[in-house]
Amino acid sequence: MQHDSKRLDAEGCARLLQVTVEELHSWIRQRQFADPSGTHDGRPYWSEKRVLTWLARWDPSSGARIPITFWPPASQPAEYLEAEEIDQVGVAVRWRTAHGLLYLFWHHRGWGHHTLDRAQRRLQDHAAAIVKVDPDFSHHGPSLSAICPSAPGTYYPSWPQLAQVIGGPIPFWPAGARTNELIKRWRPEMGTAVTLAVAEPDPVPLLRMAAVVEPGFIRDTLINMAQVIQHQATEAARDNLRHVQRTADPSTYVIAAEPMETPAAGRDDIPEDMRRATWLEVLRRTDILAQDCLRVARLWNGGKDLPASRALTFNADTPQAREWNTRLTRCPRNALIDILDPHHEATETLVDPLTDTFVVRKGETLTAAVPVRLAASAPLAELILADPIWVRTADGVLYPAPQHPVSGIGWGYPGSGASVLARLINHLLKDITAAPASPSETPPAGLISLVTKAWPPGTVLTREQLQQACDTG
Repeated sequence: MQHDSKRLDAEGCARLLQVTVEELHSWIRQRQFADPSGTHDGRPYWSEKRVLTWLARWDPSSGARIPITFWPPASQPAEYLEAEEIDQVGVAVRWRTAHGLLYLFWHHRGWGHHTLDRAQRRLQDHAAAIVKVDPDFSHHGPSLSAICPSAPGTYYPSWPQLAQVIGGPIPFWPAGARTNELIKRWRPEMGTAVTLAVAEPDPVPLLRMAAVVEPGFIRDTLINMAQVIQHQATEAARDNLRHVQRTADPSTYVIAAEPMETPAAGRDDIPEDMRRATWLEVLRRTDILAQDCLRVARLWNGGKDLPASRALTFNADTPQAREWNTRLTRCPRNALIDILDPHHEATETLVDPLTDTFVVRKGETLTAAVPVRLAASAPLAELILADPIWVRTADGVLYPAPQHPVSGIGWGYPGSGASVLARLINHLLKDITAAPASPSETPPAGLISLVTKAWPPGTVLTREQLQQACDTG
């Protein structure tokens, strides 16, 4: 919805106001209507802005079809009413103004226009204005989207304009300290509520698991991850508060809630070997709580501390898969297998005893949770370009190549997969237990040239070939 300064004649004004031309001319004769913006060819004209500003002052009951940007400033503070929950996606705080009920919608689930549409469907029968707080900021405070319940389209008032029409400061809840219950409990006479920031993902499963394991490194690791998640949620909420304090006039807002202090914590507070050992033990568990913890870890950072980086599904009837399959042993279902096979369709649940790689078989396919690192002691002997890519060590043992948690590996094209593979080869030549390299690392040019060639599936690249390519980069 845009109301510009285009010229309207008397007939256009009548259409905009939804009245007859005769009524409009009567208002003009009695000097009740807005003064013209100018004349053209000897005839008066008006801008839409001038007409709507006049209508808002002349007929306050027309507020539902006039953007609040045209409402006159409130002569006194609007009456604050109880907040109303909207379909479990947010809460609308509301005021009774001279133009009707004004709703300010704070939402916690989704940022698209669909949330405003849902608020409109719920509130349009009795709202004069529906305004939604958006996640970003303008030069004048939080960004807003709004609708007129009795007119189509979306418009974008400013934070100061909203404060002006309610005649006072607007309560502000920072992201992370914005819950339905907290907003519904607020009243203008209340001070700033201090609350625990809402963390995503919810670290509660980690704390529950920590409560049921014996004291030791597993408990310490789980509590540390929960603290890291919570601390970062607190800092995000504080950063959101800093944004409103930098952009908005202090007279236009009051801080309705702020996050409580939480101790700083970092992932590296726990050594890497302890983190990985912790998650190996969690993955071996068969309870639902272990699955919940695994989901938190994957949502939080892609599962960087998990012994398995990503799941690969491949044909079980290839030479390498058949060779690897000979050392797999049956195992009971556990948290990781439940993630690999959520619908319990597997014909076998297996584990590689050398690497603790869990595998599910479904007919002629295997799905494996491929490790981040190889549990090997002998150096790299060869790389086999197949689906998946395989590594053989000098003692003859075959392993699925370790995988980066985010970026997959590939060959035969000048893309990211080949670059990730080149970085991996460069690391494995130096240390067979190395983790996949950072995506920002530049691999030797010779390795890039080698792995971007269109090698046929099943090609074996020896250590000598790999080292020579590395040395020529």
